[in-house]
Amino acid sequence: MLENAHLSSIANLDREHLATELKQVLQDTIFASQLTISPRRMGQVAQEVTGSFLQFLEQEDEPATRAYGQRLAREGLGHRSILVLCETLRRLSQQDSCPGNQLLLVSGRYVFSLLEGYMAGREAYLLQEQERTHQAWIRAQSKQAASG
Repeated sequence: MLENAHLSSIANLDREHLATELKQVLQDTIFASQLTISPRRMGQVAQEVTGSFLQFLEQEDEPATRAYGQRLAREGLGHRSILVLCETLRRLSQQDSCPGNQLLLVSGRYVFSLLEGYMAGREAYLLQEQERTHQAWIRAQSKQAASG
């Protein structure tokens, strides 16, 4: 966790500025998502990521961050969208970081956990789709064999 001496750097991260930046990059990549996320939802996602990030700076709860990354994957957030979110967090953390400050280091751990969860969520989704496709193929083969 960040030491109390470094908590002052969190205050330098303006929640509204962070949410606005994240919303903008999400809107810029809306078509990179799989269209299961409504454009109206992008503002909510930006607020959620902001809250998740600021909470991580205080608690460094990696399992919760991984779970959130999985949820973003299930909701259909695209690869490009998650990558620009992470890059924006890194960039803003670097801007607000000062010598001796661990903000950039801790934000790197947040991004790592978020991406780890996102990749696990995408993998689970792809396995589910693969199984669904396989079952459809089996049904089609059975119908073809019965009629042939």
